[in-house]
Amino acid sequence: QKLNMCHSSLSNLKIRSKLKKETAKSSIQERRKLKKVFKELESRSGSTPPGILRDIFFRFTELPGLFGEQLFTALDENDDDLLDARDFLNGIVTLYKGPLDSLSELLFKVFDFGKNGYISSEEILYILAYLPEKCPRCGEVLLKDWDIQSKANSLLGGRDFIRLEDFTEVLLFQPEIGRVILQSILSSLPPFIEEVFFEKELSKQSIYSGILRFKKRTYKFVLKNQALYYFPTESQSPYGMILIKDLYVAKLNEFTFELRNSKLSYSFKADNEETIDEWIGFIKKNIGFKDIVQDYKLLESIGKGAYGKVKLAENLKTKERVAVKIIAKEPLDDRSETRIRKEISILKLCKHESLLNLIDFYETPSTIYLVTEYLPEGTLFSYMQERDFKIPEATACDLVRDIAAGLNYLHSYGIIHRDIKLEN
Repeated sequence: QKLNMCHSSLSNLKIRSKLKKETAKSSIQERRKLKKVFKELESRSGSTPPGILRDIFFRFTELPGLFGEQLFTALDENDDDLLDARDFLNGIVTLYKGPLDSLSELLFKVFDFGKNGYISSEEILYILAYLPEKCPRCGEVLLKDWDIQSKANSLLGGRDFIRLEDFTEVLLFQPEIGRVILQSILSSLPPFIEEVFFEKELSKQSIYSGILRFKKRTYKFVLKNQALYYFPTESQSPYGMILIKDLYVAKLNEFTFELRNSKLSYSFKADNEETIDEWIGFIKKNIGFKDIVQDYKLLESIGKGAYGKVKLAENLKTKERVAVKIIAKEPLDDRSETRIRKEISILKLCKHESLLNLIDFYETPSTIYLVTEYLPEGTLFSYMQERDFKIPEATACDLVRDIAAGLNYLHSYGIIHRDIKLEN
């Protein structure tokens, strides 16, 4: 029977409490599959020593902000800002199959920002604030009638802070809290990791499959869950996999297409152009490829920022005016691109009337497009400049209140702005 991970025993902590370490270990086959996933993520990182970098981990998971940061930190046993094979395999196996004591230790580390062996009310509130109202995988309502402050108080049980042994006991007697936290993590992990722990016939549930030549050999390829699995033609077990979430597909000629990004490139050959076109179409659909010119008409430039220019644009369907920040990737170093991607993850998360709203996001091999609300009155600096920096006290009070409300909202997620000025 096919199990949906959101509604299986995976997130049931009472069942986890009955597991023993020796019976909760992963199988040899599961470890082999996980090693293939690790090797793919490691190849994206290109780090020395080898491992999965924090930025690459974020790109392939959907956990936002501090929640994602803390999960990475919890998995990083060596505290070297890099997940080696042992960190990755042990951490993922614990999340999917670990008994309660191992699982609670990992979840405790997610909450323990200070790495001091205890968690406070403030630390609990930061993580609980990130929990989604609905499961991103299945749509189940997770936070029905939840009050975050009361849940934090319930976890603390009247104490100022709790240690690991108290945390494990709380999860056992209040399993709903732990279930929601664990389900939020599991549903944010990419589906190709879920596949490791659920025996499935890839070809039966694939989006597309067929024969291609790759690295001078012929394989059967199966496209599913943002990954290409390739098999020796008669084998039931994949020889390897290629993660395609961060790759772009392009047709090189009538017999060849390519998957690539700034660091990697894979080429595939078929016997005819029709097969090539079909593969390109299905891959674009699977990775959720979108072209901004299909949705928006780009108009005149209205500004310039540290990483690129800003253009006015019009939604082709609704005729709504929006602003589009256009960021060229080529001059960006890895650190700058990581900073931009963190900003994008924060913008996706934060919805508040005092914050600029991210409407959509597009990416090509060379460019990032951020579609935001269009503010025709410009910045607070231009507003003040037009008035010779003299405004009524009541107006100043309104402005300060709105700015404070926006900052308070950010701080509730553990996010600091770091560049508050009139231009922003």
